[in-house]
Amino acid sequence: MPAPYPFIPIPPGSIDEPFEHNAINMAAAHNVFVQGINAIVHHAPNITPEKVDPFMTFCMAVFESIHHHHSVEEAVFFPEIEAKLGKGAMSGNIDEHHLFVPQLAEFEEYLGRIKKGEEKYDGGVLLERLNGFTDVMLEHLNHEVETLDPARLRAAFTARELKVIGDKVFKAAMSDVDYHIVMPLVMVSLNPATPWFPPIPLPVRWAIRFYFSWKHADAWEFGAVDFRGRPRLPLPASK
Repeated sequence: MPAPYPFIPIPPGSIDEPFEHNAINMAAAHNVFVQGINAIVHHAPNITPEKVDPFMTFCMAVFESIHHHHSVEEAVFFPEIEAKLGKGAMSGNIDEHHLFVPQLAEFEEYLGRIKKGEEKYDGGVLLERLNGFTDVMLEHLNHEVETLDPARLRAAFTARELKVIGDKVFKAAMSDVDYHIVMPLVMVSLNPATPWFPPIPLPVRWAIRFYFSWKHADAWEFGAVDFRGRPRLPLPASK
């Protein structure tokens, strides 16, 4: 499927309803990645030499965020869910990770070589490498939301148990995140239709915009939206 990739549909329900929260939140998180990838595809053919370094910072931030997301899922979230749903309940998601994570890692290494000046930037080559795994990855991002069906969670968990799991996942996700890289990337890759994501307080959003973003300020101009959530690029349709 050629980019721009469509947004992953936000499941029906309320982000504030405990059993509906996980699927809705997961879809919103995955749409950050959709926005990031679409922005890369949009800008890649037109990168001038002086923009290669900040563009590589942006690209690496997108895939660092995806890698971080999947690591937290496998280390914390899926084991917590399987503790009640049964061993293997989330194994399909992990199996799908294996279908594209090796190529994703190779792509990150490729970006790193360009960043270090070890390989010449070529927008066509970058897109060819990217297209080698994005269809499989985007298909997975849709499937993963479906595994968090509210009825499935309601049958096994209490609202309190899901809240405890959510707190553990959030703590793990934020414990080793690079606030100068991942958080600005998230803020310039949001879907304006889900302004409640990410679930961080307004003062933290301000800190990201006015402090943490400055270290790599020239990279964030490639984001699909600005730090106020205003679109810079046409928004993709939902699937």
